[in-house]
Amino acid sequence: MGAWTTNGPTRGLSWFLERLSAPAAKWHVAHAVLPSLPTCMSQNSALPSTIPARLFLTNCPRFCGFGTGTVFSGTIGCGASGGTAAPPPAAATSQTGSPIRPTASTTRATPDGPDPIFKVGGVNIRRPTGRNAPSVINAVFNFRNFWDGRAQNEFNGVDPFGVRSPGAKVAQIAGGKGRFVSLAADCRLVNGVAQVQGPLCLNNSSLASQAVGPPPNNVEMSADGRTIKDIGKKLAPFRAMGKKLAALRPLGRQSVSPSDGVLGPYVRAGGAKPGLAVSYATLIKQAFQPRWWNGRQIVRVDPSGPVFAPFPKRPLAANEFPLTEYNFSLFFGLAVQMYEATLVSDRAPIDRFTAGDTTALTPQQQTGMALFVGDAKCANCHGGAEFTNASVQNVRNQPLETMILGNGATATYDNGFYNIGVRPTPSDLGVGANDPFGNPLSMTRFTGTAGRVAVDGSFKAPDLRNVALTAPYFHNGGQLTLNQVVDFYNRGGDFHERNIDNLDPDIQNLGLTSAQKAAIVAFLNALTDNRVRLQQAPFDHPQLFVPDGQVGNTASVATDANGLPVDDFFQVPAVGAAGGAPTAPFPTPHGSSAPPPVATEPVGAAVPAFADFGAVARPGSADTQITIASIGAETLSISAVGIAGPNAKDFSVVANTCAGASLPKNATCTVGVRFTPHALGTRTAQLTVVDNEPDSPLAADLAGTGT
Repeated sequence: MGAWTTNGPTRGLSWFLERLSAPAAKWHVAHAVLPSLPTCMSQNSALPSTIPARLFLTNCPRFCGFGTGTVFSGTIGCGASGGTAAPPPAAATSQTGSPIRPTASTTRATPDGPDPIFKVGGVNIRRPTGRNAPSVINAVFNFRNFWDGRAQNEFNGVDPFGVRSPGAKVAQIAGGKGRFVSLAADCRLVNGVAQVQGPLCLNNSSLASQAVGPPPNNVEMSADGRTIKDIGKKLAPFRAMGKKLAALRPLGRQSVSPSDGVLGPYVRAGGAKPGLAVSYATLIKQAFQPRWWNGRQIVRVDPSGPVFAPFPKRPLAANEFPLTEYNFSLFFGLAVQMYEATLVSDRAPIDRFTAGDTTALTPQQQTGMALFVGDAKCANCHGGAEFTNASVQNVRNQPLETMILGNGATATYDNGFYNIGVRPTPSDLGVGANDPFGNPLSMTRFTGTAGRVAVDGSFKAPDLRNVALTAPYFHNGGQLTLNQVVDFYNRGGDFHERNIDNLDPDIQNLGLTSAQKAAIVAFLNALTDNRVRLQQAPFDHPQLFVPDGQVGNTASVATDANGLPVDDFFQVPAVGAAGGAPTAPFPTPHGSSAPPPVATEPVGAAVPAFADFGAVARPGSADTQITIASIGAETLSISAVGIAGPNAKDFSVVANTCAGASLPKNATCTVGVRFTPHALGTRTAQLTVVDNEPDSPLAADLAGTGT
């Protein structure tokens, strides 16, 4: 709606072009709203922020948001797609241990036994998400993300809900003291828009809010009762003996092109081996300040809430997390956002046309553009250089708007969210629903706006750039082609009268001719950036394995030894910066592919991972023993053991059965360490074990106090 509301008159094509090409809308200026890693968190400004980000994103087995459409048959999704209609699962908890209970009917926590819907022959199969996943390309310009806008503009480091989430805190250790910090406490909402009040307010960060939604969601990527901190144990483990969670080599089951625009310098053996020659934990430590991941304490999540505790001299329990795991949602959300912020598409024919190249659009496309702005009323919701009124530039200046509804009444609504009659309003309330804490998702209702409110059944207007590549369309994927989309609008939607109390007034019978409809489709095709179509940098990617349902048919599916259905995969080959074959239109049948290879990496664990010798009077000494265990699938080969760190001379290895050892899975060796303080005060170092695992050397932290 925007300027096409009761706040102002209808604009024409000249105004649209002026808005599209004005300095305030040009991409290099629009980039000013892009988020950056705040200095209070960033560790290394020279490190390309996209490195850990692309690893997290593409380690997901699903190819979501980059190309030709949504994969409906898989429940394992990427943290960037935003397709699910569900808030976090019922079993998830906040950082304070309080249960997060969903309100959307599309979330179902299924107990053991047959799923009531998604089963074949009594075998549970993958559950599709309740909504169609939009593209991640240009999503960084959205003020809020997800179709219902629940991924808030301000990121709290924990979940999608920003300041709405009570008790959402991350942990930090500074000066040897641990405390829980609320990032959102540094933000203040004004009409639903976060105003920065302190250095930890991460506004314009709805992609980070969005990224942490799917990983613990029991429909999209996870299982009942699993939290994002548990996922952190797998991706960034603080390894403990006996745990069956091996360290993952980044992209360890996927090939990466040596010419990948971001990951190329990190490939193994020139790309001949899968994965990268760097670990998640290493990248986290390079990207973030130590206070967010380093410390001699752990966080134990008790029923009453999280507490700091000394690092135990034993394997960590399931409810115990070092900071790398406890803050994993913070690292994951910011990393994915920083990567997706590079996925900016701004080189389509429409961009050349608005820059002055009048030949960039055909006469038919120019006719379609005039209709887009005029009689078809498309630009009323899809305005600006972003082609959506849900953009940061549009919403931050006017988050709430008034409009005359389809029934003639005047109401206030969330700018950029509209009920267009795709489905009956009660079937999915969209932004009219509540968050898990009982608050309205709608900024209009959340701020207590008086008078008539029209938000039920409303959804975020998607960015239309590259729309020719992102079928199927609408939040339910209900239209397959752009021709069908234009026909939908031309007939005034599918549920005009049923939704009339919340319906956008522009949803009406348009009376367009066949030639006019064809011209609009031609114009929409002019919004395609050829780099996206050809998968060229920054839209290149590693090899991806897409689960495409199960092996079998509608009567029966194949199962493995555990009775679980066997996934059917198709493979998206790795492409480098130069790109590859054009993306195939949706739906294109895919041949089955073998599943990704099983990762077989050596993994070592030090127990304890932190040894505190306590106070030792000079010139005395104290001894302890550290066990090194092989917990990976491959033999752990140890070449050397030593001491490193600022006070290495205060520690020494006095007994050692590890150097030169080859440890098959579950085998162990021991290292004796002596602390002999040469000075007063706290002394620190690390026991380093050089081995053949991905992030060698394995290290155990050492500390003691000289008195």
